[in-house]
Amino acid sequence: MPQPKYELCLLIDDNYIDNMINRKIIENEFFAKKVIVKESAEEALEDLKKGQYKPDVIFLDVRMPQMNAFEFLKEYEKSKPEGNSPMIYILTSSLDPFDHRKVMESPFVTQFLYKPLTHQKLEEINL
Repeated sequence: MPQPKYELCLLIDDNYIDNMINRKIIENEFFAKKVIVKESAEEALEDLKKGQYKPDVIFLDVRMPQMNAFEFLKEYEKSKPEGNSPMIYILTSSLDPFDHRKVMESPFVTQFLYKPLTHQKLEEINL
């Protein structure tokens, strides 16, 4: 059995079906030992602030109710936990060029990916 590349992956998306599919792909590809799924960016941010877990990788949807990716990244920057920062990948179905440009302005965003996750996308992350 292959060893996962990462200890912990945090998946933040308000869509239950997308979470189910993406979690399965992450697990099947041995991308991370553990996957934590949050359907609320606020809840994920609170957990990160409290230090409840320290993900190596975060997959973040752009458009979510209450707190979207832009708001999450702004708040994350204000309260970034000490130590190594996780790699944050925007995982979205949005084709809006504004979303892409705006999200990539954040120093915390590693890459912009389109849904769904695939074997190939995870392989590219592992390079």
